[in-house]
Amino acid sequence: MTTTVYLLRHAEMSANVPGYDPDGAVARPGEFLYGAFQDAALTPRGQRQAELAAARLAACPLVGVYASPYRRAVMTAEAVARPHGVPVMTDEALVERGFGEWDGLTAVQIEKRDPPGVPLFDSSSTFAPPGGESLQVVVERAYPALLQVAHRHAGGAVAIVSHKTVSRALICHILGIALERFRRIGQNNCALNVLHVGQQWVDVAVINDTCHLEG
Repeated sequence: MTTTVYLLRHAEMSANVPGYDPDGAVARPGEFLYGAFQDAALTPRGQRQAELAAARLAACPLVGVYASPYRRAVMTAEAVARPHGVPVMTDEALVERGFGEWDGLTAVQIEKRDPPGVPLFDSSSTFAPPGGESLQVVVERAYPALLQVAHRHAGGAVAIVSHKTVSRALICHILGIALERFRRIGQNNCALNVLHVGQQWVDVAVINDTCHLEG
């Protein structure tokens, strides 16, 4: 039996807005921010995005909704789950890539502390920031979790709300694309990816679909 998995990136949070983070610490646009932001809530725009995603999936017979336990993912998942009357189940294996000692820093700050760090972070599947995770580790925890959800609901349809890097790494892994190319996979806020999961295989049907956000 084939399970349809709707894999979503969470909707917009404040740290996704250029030049701004939840504490107002970054004032200059273009200073890319690295961080997990576990407690960051959705922006008003993000809340609207989540509702639009929920409307998009309202007609899909979802039998389960799963999410990273980070607040923005849970908020997005709650909106998606509401029309179906199912609870949101959280799974630590779906959290964003661990940034370790880089958490909450900008690229500029990281370059001052660890000059080769950012290029390696963006181009190596095995490099991890101090105390953080590599892309390979992300796949090793997130891919089994995705399969477990799909097989638990074999023959049905489920939604999984996770994060940008997680979705990119999963799609690369499924398609056999080198993880070092993960940034070539687009993943906008509240983007929808559609996977079909069988007992021994996974197909990617849709990547980075945002038409529900565009009316």
